[in-house]
Amino acid sequence: MDLPSFLEISPDLWTSGQPIPSDWPLLARNGVEVVINLAAPSSSNFDEDEMGRVLEAGMQFVAVPVVWTAPKLEDYTMFAAVLNACKGRRVLVHCALNMRVSSFVFLYRILELGESEVTARRDLEKIWSPDAIWTAFINQLLNQSRS
Repeated sequence: MDLPSFLEISPDLWTSGQPIPSDWPLLARNGVEVVINLAAPSSSNFDEDEMGRVLEAGMQFVAVPVVWTAPKLEDYTMFAAVLNACKGRRVLVHCALNMRVSSFVFLYRILELGESEVTARRDLEKIWSPDAIWTAFINQLLNQSRS
């Protein structure tokens, strides 16, 4: 199993770009219980059959489609609620390239888990440096949490 842009945030939280079909059984054998997909159907290499493949491999599947050029507070809120409901279970969160995911997980670690921004940013920057749209989105959520 060689997931694109794979990053293990903790033993129970893994992130990556889009897995290929043969990855799903391997992920299940490696203890992944829940797959959260943040890619939208318009995303590059979107797999329309992913839900069926994930369920067939014995894992739960949750889609929280985030439009690449227009992330919304509601998207993050739903993502955080799903991830909070999965505490104690190994989760893989993925999108097309792990850029949406790394940004959402960065926010989650700060806003929900209380980790330092410096610590969370190190992992974010292992994947990418957010562009203007995503920087504005991240700053909006961080600023809202501080007020």
